[in-house]
Amino acid sequence: MTALERSPEAATETTAEERLALERRFEAATETTAEVEAVRLDLDLGALGALFEECIEEVGRLERRRDALVSELLEAERPLAEGVQALRAELGHAHKQLQHCDLQKEDLRESMRLLKRQLFAVAKACAQSQMELSSRKHDVQQLGTLQEELQVQFQTLTEEAAQLRSQHQSRLQSLQEQEEEVQETPAPADLLSPGRRASCDLQQYLQGALCALEEWYEPRLVALLKRREGGQEALRRAKEEAQELRGRLGPLREEHQRLLLQRACLEEKHTLMDHHRRESLDHYKGTVDHLEESSRQLRTELQVQRRKTKEMEALKNSLMEQLCLYRDRTEDHEEAEPQALGDHGNQQPSMVEVQN
Repeated sequence: MTALERSPEAATETTAEERLALERRFEAATETTAEVEAVRLDLDLGALGALFEECIEEVGRLERRRDALVSELLEAERPLAEGVQALRAELGHAHKQLQHCDLQKEDLRESMRLLKRQLFAVAKACAQSQMELSSRKHDVQQLGTLQEELQVQFQTLTEEAAQLRSQHQSRLQSLQEQEEEVQETPAPADLLSPGRRASCDLQQYLQGALCALEEWYEPRLVALLKRREGGQEALRRAKEEAQELRGRLGPLREEHQRLLLQRACLEEKHTLMDHHRRESLDHYKGTVDHLEESSRQLRTELQVQRRKTKEMEALKNSLMEQLCLYRDRTEDHEEAEPQALGDHGNQQPSMVEVQN
């Protein structure tokens, strides 16, 4: 009876010891699992924290790099801005020079118009003077021809008058000789009177013929002399006018040469100004192209910098979001860890009871 009674008690003690051993093993396993999970979680959180720290450091480095790049960009833009300002000043100066050249060009054009008008007037006056001179020369030639004709006619009439006078003298002399012979020879009274009568008639006839010749030739000779004097006077006036026209033609030719030389100088000056204007325009176009290229490069660099800044801002925002999530998860884990430990302490008897 005693052995039988002791056997249940021994079994009960053995069962209690086994239960305690199992509970201890379960607690050890639970503690080991919790420790492993805690260690693993600590390792994950530590790696994540280290990663976030590295990301934060990278973000700071990128921000410092961005600030350095912005400073470099500002430093690089300062000479460009100064260069652009200088180029704008040069461009304004080139505009002023171009306007001044345009004004000078207009003045030269107006001067060339006036010179062309003066040259046309001088050429017209020169042509008129040449026409008048040629007309006067023609009149002088005609007067010379007329004078020669009048001289020939005068010479012819003079020779005819001399011939008539010589003939008249010879006839008169022969008649006088005949009269003397008649007077010397005695003649009857009836023959003397008719001879004298014939001599008187002949003398009267010769005197009438001489008077008729004088009346016929004298007006013609006077007219020829007057025409000769008029021709000489017209020739003298024509020579004086021709000399005056020659004197006027010399200054006109000098003025024409001066105007031609001035026109050539103005054309050369206009050509030089046009060449200078073209060079200024080419320089202006080159300056504008250089400014456009510089502006294009600056826009490109600014767009690249803006894109990099946006990428950095996006990366920063993403890292901040991840950091916030990491902080939230860390806080949740810290809050959940004491609660898990309390729940574990409360759940151990229930598990023992279940095993029982």
